[in-house]
Amino acid sequence: MFGSIIDQWFAIQVRPQSERMVSLLLRYKGYEDFLPQYPAGTTRGQQRLRPLFPGYLFCRVTPNAQGLIVTTPGVVRILGVGSEPLPVPADEIESLQKIVSSGFALETWPALEEGEIVELTQGALRGCRGIVKTVKSHHRLIVSITLLHRSVSVELSSDSVRRAARLDPNRPGLKSAIEEKSGRPKLRINGDVRRPDVAESRRPRRRAPKGDSE
Repeated sequence: MFGSIIDQWFAIQVRPQSERMVSLLLRYKGYEDFLPQYPAGTTRGQQRLRPLFPGYLFCRVTPNAQGLIVTTPGVVRILGVGSEPLPVPADEIESLQKIVSSGFALETWPALEEGEIVELTQGALRGCRGIVKTVKSHHRLIVSITLLHRSVSVELSSDSVRRAARLDPNRPGLKSAIEEKSGRPKLRINGDVRRPDVAESRRPRRRAPKGDSE
């Protein structure tokens, strides 16, 4: 029924306050659902969980899935370009799943970050890919979901940062969040990320000599 999209993840936009309902309905249809949540205090002694990305969840198409995603009550649309749904890279989903299940304190991050992508090689977050930033003397791993324009961060130990493996930005299947912002290819020169047309646009133009035209 679903052909080539089996085993691919998609980002689903849902109506406000319907994330959990849609997640359960998709699971009932045979899809694998992933609703990232974080602890938000307690109510009557029980921990409250809130969606990490309000209004969105993720869904993987499985061989056992029955029925369309968009016909599920509460679903607004599948994210993509125009009417064509776009899958979310598997490494972004895997990193987000590990961060959410780690039990570490999470913070939403205001934007997609530019920088060198690394992969953690040890500890509970081993295999997570993202960008390491230093904030107030603390190291944080920023993991972005490019299609959502959203990011989440988690604090790292200094040892985790030292052992992080740098990834080749040209590695097949590795999509940096920085490439998504403008939709145009960018070049990395000595760690500086630039669009290929920057040098040309900044080159001074020659003025034509003044004189009477014939």
